[in-house]
Amino acid sequence: MSALDVVTAALEAHGSNHHGDQWQCPAHPDKTPSLTVSQGREGALVTCHAGCPKPDVVAALGLK
Repeated sequence: MSALDVVTAALEAHGSNHHGDQWQCPAHPDKTPSLTVSQGREGALVTCHAGCPKPDVVAALGLK
């Protein structure tokens, strides 16, 4: 399982909705998907376009 698969599975388990690579951010009350998730060279890349720090997003998913 890739790092991207782990993150998307955690987002699905969290109940986050998505449209393509945009997901509802679990670190804030997100009504419109603002979290981009993609595969990087060394793991999954997560970017909340509303400004949540990456560690907060990862912690909200229960990941390290």
